[in-house]
Amino acid sequence: MRWLITTALCALVIASPLARPARAEPLGPIAEMYVLSFNRWGELRSPYEAELIREQLLERRDIERIVIISHGWANDAELSYENYREMVADLLTPRGSGGPLTVVIGVGWDSSQTGFRKLFNDLIPFPVLANWLAYLPDAAMFPVSFWSKAAMADRIGYGGLRTALNEIFEQSYPDPDDRPEILLIGHSFGARVVSGLMKDRLALAEVRAEPFHSADRVRAALLFQPALALPNLHRNAPYPIVVTQSRHDHANSFLFPAANILVNAYSFTSFEGLLRDRVFGVVTDTVERGADAVLPDIKIDTDLQLPLPPLANRPSDLFERGMAELASVPFALAYSAVTTPVNYVAAQAQGLLRNPLDHTLDTLAQLPAIEMFVDGASALAGREVAWGERSKGFLDLGLLNESPARVLVAPYQAPREFPLIREPARDDTATAAAGVCGTERCRGLIFLDASHQIDTGSFGLSLERRWVDYTLGWIDPIGSHADYRKQEVIDVMLHIALGDAPQADP
Repeated sequence: MRWLITTALCALVIASPLARPARAEPLGPIAEMYVLSFNRWGELRSPYEAELIREQLLERRDIERIVIISHGWANDAELSYENYREMVADLLTPRGSGGPLTVVIGVGWDSSQTGFRKLFNDLIPFPVLANWLAYLPDAAMFPVSFWSKAAMADRIGYGGLRTALNEIFEQSYPDPDDRPEILLIGHSFGARVVSGLMKDRLALAEVRAEPFHSADRVRAALLFQPALALPNLHRNAPYPIVVTQSRHDHANSFLFPAANILVNAYSFTSFEGLLRDRVFGVVTDTVERGADAVLPDIKIDTDLQLPLPPLANRPSDLFERGMAELASVPFALAYSAVTTPVNYVAAQAQGLLRNPLDHTLDTLAQLPAIEMFVDGASALAGREVAWGERSKGFLDLGLLNESPARVLVAPYQAPREFPLIREPARDDTATAAAGVCGTERCRGLIFLDASHQIDTGSFGLSLERRWVDYTLGWIDPIGSHADYRKQEVIDVMLHIALGDAPQADP
């Protein structure tokens, strides 16, 4: 019964878009917007998309900032351009002519379950009818696509995306010092994609694909409700990485850790890399290899670069990868079987040693119906923070299973109430809480507790309302996970990250 309810609610979330949020303050005038599309192996679908961006950047020498943005789960690659057009309209719409001239590069990838839609469109000659018939079975299978889409996001971020961007920027800006500054933005699994540009290790494996050569041009990263484990984040970055948190994000507080019990998404794709010669295949290569693969009997201009054919058309590479994938399955299952209990014991030891009473009551505050009594008891006790709002108690599975998008995964994350960070360079309280802000601007991870703003659940009602949280909230598997395009949240994130956006009102 719970599975049926979850499936129905997932379908409702996918079918019913959230109310359009207010627009944020500008990042600067948007000069152009492009989409780089990637397949399930993390390879660039069409090298000509990269070529178009390269040509435009060569012509536009006045570009001062490049935004690399990735959507999360339940988005369709075919609709990526439209998705990013709406996101840019909501997040980055310019007002006036101030600010740096900006180019937006969106990552196009099929993060939704569309198998039945593709099948029915192959069999039925009426596209609209085929889509209607495929909607329910695709929605029913959507939750099971978690592991596939998490792995796909890793392959793109650690592989094809960094390779494509390296080629674009190196050809457009031969002098690295001339490259525009870069801002990374990701939501949900999209945060996994852009995080792949910031780190050279994926769990147990060292990424042997080319490093992101423009990493020193990254000025900041904005991660909205990231669906990844804390070790996936670049904790020592020389720039700010602002991560939003919300206790109403049920997808990250329930679905994400539950899925990680069976197969840990933190390390899932790393075993594939450990069992191959390299972690992720490059998208393009030298002209000689490209010519041999595509036109073996034709002599071509040595200045011309041809893309390698897709992995599906390279039998030897495909066989190598297939064997690595098969061999990685038992390792991934064994790793999850070991790390889940170890991480759970470590998390419980921390909680019980810190405060056994709160740890127990925090657990009860996660349970339907009982939550009401615990909340009432905290009010009578005059507690500043109600039980259950900061910890999951005995339900906390540990750092490798939990997402940092849920308020407080570990004590050193130091979450804070949303209005606290208004002037991070001068606010001693914020500096002490985060431990990451320097005198000039913030650096490293910054966790922003936006529970009061990221609060709209799947039914379109605020989970900050207790009567909603105590009723519909109990059967809402997604919660406020998709409610991230909020003006007040974005304004403060930009102010922390860039220092050039207006600060939010207290």
